[in-house]
This record gives sequence, C-alpha cells and structure tokens, in this order.
Amino acid sequence: MVEFVCPICLEGDNGEPTRLHPCGVHRYHLRCLVSHFRDDKRCALCRRTGPATASEPGITPAVTYRHVTASNWECTYCKNNLIQNHSCYEINACHHLLHVFCFNHLLMMYGITSTGQVFCQQCGDYK
Repeated sequence: MVEFVCPICLEGDNGEPTRLHPCGVHRYHLRCLVSHFRDDKRCALCRRTGPATASEPGITPAVTYRHVTASNWECTYCKNNLIQNHSCYEINACHHLLHVFCFNHLLMMYGITSTGQVFCQQCGDYK
C-alpha cells in the first residue's frame, strides 16, 4: 500500500483534507495547494494547470487578476468586503469578484471545466 505524501510539504497523511490538483493526477494537502496557488497555478510536479490532451497542454481559468480600486466591493464567496488597493480575481463571464484566497478555495472545492470555466457561488453555476 502506498501512503500519501504531499509533494509540497513532504508530510504524510496527517488527517488534513487533500485535494486533487486541476491537472487531474497529483494530490496535495488542501492548505498546501491553496498556498501554492497564490504564487503558481501550475502543478508542482507536472507543471500543468489542467488535464493534458494532445491539443490542450493545460487549462487556464476564465478569470482575470484585478487590483481593487474601490472598497465597496463584496467577495462573491465569503461575502466580506474586498480591501481597497489589494488584489482579487474577477470571473470573466459574470464579473463577480473574489478574494485571492476565496478563489483558490473555490477552485479546490469545485474544480475547473475543460474550457476553463470556474464555479461562481453567487450565480450557482460554472462561468
């Protein structure tokens, strides 16, 4: 039997939740994956952003990294205010905003479609 070892922290199965990277092959501790996603969306092992096919080497989420210029915006996921002069993600199709951490958490919970769509909690659908 092969024991789980997180490729990021190199710790074994300690009861922490794990998630499969959008590459579809490699599994990480959720906290490690969320932390890694802040700096790099690629899998730490295979370097893909999503499942590889012959014509599609990886999938890029259909979101845009934005700089928040107003403090009256609300995160679609946690419903807390986005802080002025900080960064967030905007879902391209519906223009809802998410804290960077909330986007990463949502991505780990719901994954990404083969066309790059991500789940928008406010819309209740993939956008």
